[in-house]
Amino acid sequence: MGGAGLLAAFPLVYSIFLPALYMGVFLLLAGLIVRGVAFEFRFKANTSKYLWSLSFAVGSTVALFAQGAAVGAYIYGFEIEGVVYSGGPLDWLTPFTVITGLGLVAGYVLLGSTWLITKTEGEVQELAYNSQLFLLLGFQFVIPIVLVYTSCTYWVFRGKVKDGGYH
Repeated sequence: MGGAGLLAAFPLVYSIFLPALYMGVFLLLAGLIVRGVAFEFRFKANTSKYLWSLSFAVGSTVALFAQGAAVGAYIYGFEIEGVVYSGGPLDWLTPFTVITGLGLVAGYVLLGSTWLITKTEGEVQELAYNSQLFLLLGFQFVIPIVLVYTSCTYWVFRGKVKDGGYH
């Protein structure tokens, strides 16, 4: 729906974004599909329940990472010539996008662990509580990197627009 809406409303943006993020969107959708299938089959499995639980965790993590990396790629920018994407299929995967992807995973896991602290008791609550510091530090590592990068990009881009570099 998002892709069709983007195509209908902003075809020029669609023609740049989608080719630039094909692999990222594919990973996102593949992770969501694996997650959904694992969620359904886990309840029907008797001896392989642990495999479906692992598949659910892996699918969720891949979907989260791809979402964060796609946002990072949007912030990082795309290589275009005229109004066409001119980069390669893996140009969206840079050190910056890997950091944003891992940061989003850490942020969502931190959100989930805080929910577990309020809704559970015993060992599960203690495990969630003990993971808080590690997750918070991981998330706080990413935020300054994204803020500094976007601020620097803004001022560099603003200087080029001011000097007539971009129209």
